[in-house]
Amino acid sequence: MQMLENKVFKMKDDHIPLTPSELAYETNLVGASFKPSDFPLRVSGKGFCECPQGGEFVLLPIDDKSVQEGGKRYMQCRKCECWSHL
Repeated sequence: MQMLENKVFKMKDDHIPLTPSELAYETNLVGASFKPSDFPLRVSGKGFCECPQGGEFVLLPIDDKSVQEGGKRYMQCRKCECWSHL
């Protein structure tokens, strides 16, 4: 069985998903400690949203109030609008 692959984008209009290195950098901006090798598994699988073919998530900006208060890089699926975090 193939693992669902969710994609994460930095901005709404981006067409190329972030690489594991870019995801680690963006997540670590809020004080986390992730390595690029953590992200292929971290963004794969179900449970992020309701999209059967995998979600396409856009990160909230680092200065967003939710990110600052929650200490996580929150993201919203641009297909179904569900919320999750890295």
